[in-house]
Amino acid sequence: MRKLFLSAIHLVGGGSLSQAQDVVNQWFVYGPDGGHTLKIATLPASSAGTYDHLHLLTTINFNDVASNNLSLDLVFGNRNGFTYSYTARGGPFYSLVKIAAYQNADTSVDIYMILGNNYVEGSYTIVEAEDEDVYSSPADTGAATPPGTLVFDSSNPTYPPTTYTGFNGSIGIGTTSPGADLAALPSPPSSTTPILEVNGVIALMQGKGGSVIFPDGTSQSTAWNGTTLGGDYAEAVDVLGDKKGYESGDVIVIDPTAPGRFVKSDKAYSKLVAGVYSTKPRLVGRRTTAERPNREAEVPMAMMGIVPTKVCTENGSVAPGDLLVSAKTAGYAMKGTDRKRLTGAVIGKALASMKSGSGVIEVLVSLQ
Repeated sequence: MRKLFLSAIHLVGGGSLSQAQDVVNQWFVYGPDGGHTLKIATLPASSAGTYDHLHLLTTINFNDVASNNLSLDLVFGNRNGFTYSYTARGGPFYSLVKIAAYQNADTSVDIYMILGNNYVEGSYTIVEAEDEDVYSSPADTGAATPPGTLVFDSSNPTYPPTTYTGFNGSIGIGTTSPGADLAALPSPPSSTTPILEVNGVIALMQGKGGSVIFPDGTSQSTAWNGTTLGGDYAEAVDVLGDKKGYESGDVIVIDPTAPGRFVKSDKAYSKLVAGVYSTKPRLVGRRTTAERPNREAEVPMAMMGIVPTKVCTENGSVAPGDLLVSAKTAGYAMKGTDRKRLTGAVIGKALASMKSGSGVIEVLVSLQ
């Protein structure tokens, strides 16, 4: 049995146009009188239908509140196993007002509108049906749970809509509770299939908070284009003690007492030297394989590039091109002159002079 609810209109010059006719429309309004279960259509057993396609438009409401109106545009099929897809728009999802599908032992599927024991209303329009049985006057079985196995429930997050748009304008893809203006979740939740594929341009607008937030909670607002970025490359690292005890330009070494942690240098020619506390890193790397329980203790440690660095003259004045190593003065670099001790201790090359005392100069950081 095939019901398309269509008629043909012949056009001048040949061809035809299909026009909807005899479309099934129903509207139900109930109070708190025990609940109602209305069977509105049946999909034939799997593979029994030649075409098998049910298109249903539904509006449901809970407690007669305008903001609780929810519109569902659903498509069901059962040709080679039960399938569904739907979009939703409007208010929240309620278990007291929903569309549900139950599969019978012979694999046929019954579609129900279920209205709970409250002030509820629902309307539906069968837009198109192919091979399905559509009931223009659906039987009401009260609050009884329909027979068969539940295979779809519009109020259950296990069956998320393809897209959902709330009254506040938020759009959910695979979710009915978008936590942002646009939220996308895999469907089903366990799926590893990419949830977003873009064949075009995505623009993050400057001045509008455009940034990328990563799973560890950090964000990045400047993109890497491979050629035009200036500044240095840094890695976010954990440091020993209070982060407030560190400042930009500090020479940082590996903490030998704790793997994965770093500390301010305080020995000359340290072979544990790792980098310099970056003043303004252009790109900050993130360790994704290690746990980061305390991101507040992290500092950006530059390991490559031109970096303002704290330098002292405890081993003589510094000139451009001098190799720099860690000094005894905590957090400072000095000129390296003992060639036997340079290997593995070089921070980089000085790009400016320091004749006496201490201060900050630019250094071409290149660990050696």
